[in-house]
This record gives sequence, C-alpha cells and structure tokens, in this order.
Amino acid sequence: MEKAIMYHNYEVGNIVKLKSNGQEMQIISVCKSPFEGELSGYIVCKWNENGRKSKCTFHVDEVEFVNVGSAKPYDVDSNSHSYW
Repeated sequence: MEKAIMYHNYEVGNIVKLKSNGQEMQIISVCKSPFEGELSGYIVCKWNENGRKSKCTFHVDEVEFVNVGSAKPYDVDSNSHSYW
C-alpha cells in the first residue's frame, strides 16, 4: 500500500512553527530563486516573543504547519500575539 503524502504550498499568511522548539510564526514572504524565478524552499517568518519582534529566514524543512490557507495571525481576539 502506498503512503499518503500531504502537500501544501507555503503561502504568505500561513502560520508555521519550528520543528525544533515549536515557536509559532507567520509567513511574510516566500523566497524565489533569483535566477530561475522558481520557489527556493526558503520562507521569511515573523513572530513576537516576550514583546520582542523578530524576523528570520527558514528552510521549509525546518517548519511545520499550524494553520494553512487564508490564515489569520494567531488568535485575533488575543493581544498576546500582536504583530507590527
């Protein structure tokens, strides 16, 4: 029997978290190769931790999805996860 493979495109607005420590982040950019214009496998994410705003580039193998599609950043009713 074949394994079922789940595939999803990484899109701006998706919520992901690092596999290593579970920090939830919002994708703000999906990087493309400067030469071919194809997806490079890297995404830029932002997050707010203890009042400190951060942004960093990650390879898609480093993250897993928390929410997909037209995701809103975290719980919109909570001030604990505000973004800039």
